[in-house]
Amino acid sequence: MPLVLLPGTLPFADGTTSSCFRKASMRPQDIKYSNLPLGVSLALAEIIFMLVIAGLVKLTASQISIMTALAARYLFCLPLLLAVGFRLHGIGTFRASRPRPLAIRILVGLLGLSFYFAALDHISLAKVTAIGQTATLFVTLLAPFLLAEKIGWRRWTACLIGFAGTVILIEPGASDWNALGVAYAVLATIFGSLVLIMLRRIGQYESPVTSAIWYNGAGAIIFVSYQLIFDLPLPQTSGDMLILVGLGLVASLQQIALSASHRFAPASMLASLRYLSIPVGMGAGVMFFDELITAQFVGGSAIVIVASIFIVYRERVIGSP
Repeated sequence: MPLVLLPGTLPFADGTTSSCFRKASMRPQDIKYSNLPLGVSLALAEIIFMLVIAGLVKLTASQISIMTALAARYLFCLPLLLAVGFRLHGIGTFRASRPRPLAIRILVGLLGLSFYFAALDHISLAKVTAIGQTATLFVTLLAPFLLAEKIGWRRWTACLIGFAGTVILIEPGASDWNALGVAYAVLATIFGSLVLIMLRRIGQYESPVTSAIWYNGAGAIIFVSYQLIFDLPLPQTSGDMLILVGLGLVASLQQIALSASHRFAPASMLASLRYLSIPVGMGAGVMFFDELITAQFVGGSAIVIVASIFIVYRERVIGSP
């Protein structure tokens, strides 16, 4: 279940920016980036923030319901996004050019994050993180049908190899096999891929910050309403309450780092760096949650990483199908 920012432009989740459409004819290698070390540092910070969010959800899963965690994540993520929106667009930040595609983006985004939080409640942090990195494979698989993009035999082959790696890393039949948790993680990745595809479409005419505000605002309304209607228990300690507030704030920082990184470094480089979340997630799982990492999991993850990086290379570096 990815804003400091360029005035008037914010990067999209697939690595493009509103200004990139004005430079659509430029090859990636022709675009100059002002500060690669800063871009890489921001990308690494985004990975850390993303794993902190996952860790906070997992840490409180036994005391706080997933619906309450979702309500807090969306509600406390809004203030910073609103500040950015008003800074860039004023009251126009709420103006949606095409409400219907935006509504679809909101729906798949809410489903994706809901399944992601649910997966963290059932299976290891490392496994959820690794499965989540198969999003590149799902985007490649779905793009010909939803975006009419041409996918060549090399990327199709890489997809098949990547999905084979996914089967290996989820370790079906293992003693700790949790079919429901794996299903949640796969569904989270599929809906996350649909978000990326929708952002590719609406990004041509919709401000990314407007999309983010509507998405998080809708999430806050839906999950806070659910919390109130069903009278779900609130955190009993100030520590748990602080964790929920922190969940939303870290989500804001994660989006800021993601967007800012694309100002200073090329998307192809940043996409490759995101796969560092798998070994970092493994380390976090072992250190903080006593998770067991097997050789089969490591091998399957390596296959997914190599296949996904190859797809990114074909698509972004040399522009080939």
